[in-house]
Amino acid sequence: MWFLSAKSIAWIACAVTLLCFGRGSVALIALVAAAARGWRCFGIWRTPLLFAASVILYNVFAFADAGAPVRGWMVDLSGSVFGEGKGGSLQFCLDHEAILVWNTIRQSPLVGLGGWGANRDLGDLKAIEVLGHNEVVTDGLWIIIFSNRGLLGLISVWGWMLAPGIAAVLAIRRVPLSVQTQGVVLGLATWSFLYSFDCLLNAFWTSTQPLLAGAFATFVILCRRYRATPGRETNATARLQTPQRPGSHVAMVKR
Repeated sequence: MWFLSAKSIAWIACAVTLLCFGRGSVALIALVAAAARGWRCFGIWRTPLLFAASVILYNVFAFADAGAPVRGWMVDLSGSVFGEGKGGSLQFCLDHEAILVWNTIRQSPLVGLGGWGANRDLGDLKAIEVLGHNEVVTDGLWIIIFSNRGLLGLISVWGWMLAPGIAAVLAIRRVPLSVQTQGVVLGLATWSFLYSFDCLLNAFWTSTQPLLAGAFATFVILCRRYRATPGRETNATARLQTPQRPGSHVAMVKR
C-alpha cells in the first residue's frame, strides 16, 4: 500500500490492536501470529483449516453434556491468562449457553424455540436451579441462531460461513496459481475462519463475511472451469516451470 510494505502494515495493525486494550482482539492477534508460523508444521494450506475445524469442534463440545463441563478448561485458561474477572465472565456465558442448549434440544432441536424473545425467558426449573432465575443471556451468535432456529439454522449459517472458504483453500492445491494469488486466498480464508471463531462468544455482525463467501464461491467455480478446459492445466504447469520475468505473474493470474 503506497510506500508501506506488507510487514509494515502488519506491525501497524498489531500496534493499533494492542493500544485498543481489547483482550479478545489480542487473543485473535495471537492466533493469527500462530497461523503465520503454523504453516511450517502443518503446511500453509492446512493452517486455515485448523481454525475452521475449531469452530465445528466447539459446537460439538457445546452439545456434549450441555456444554459446560466439557468446556470447563476454557474458564481455567481464561482466568490464568486474563484474570479471575474474565474467567468468571466466561463461566457466566457458558452456564447460560448450557441451559439454553439443554432447553432447545429438549423442546425443539430441529427448528429451535422461535423468535420474539422465546430464548430469553425460559420459565424452566433447571434454569432457576443453575442460574438462580429464568432470564437467559445470549452472547454468542451461534447460540442465538441455534436457540431461535435450531439445527437447521445453525447448519445453514455455519455452512455458508465456512464451506466456501474451505472449498477455496482446497481449490488452490488443484490449480497452478502464483504465490501472490495463493496468499490472498489463504489470508482472506484465515480472516473469515477467525471471524467465525469470534462469533462463538460474540455476535458482532459484519457484511464482510457474506461478501467473502460469495468471493470464495466464485473463485472455486473459476478454478473448476479452468481445470475443465482441455490442455489448460498442462500449459499452465509448463509456464510455472519456465523462468518468469519480473511482474509476469500478473499476466499469468489474468490468463
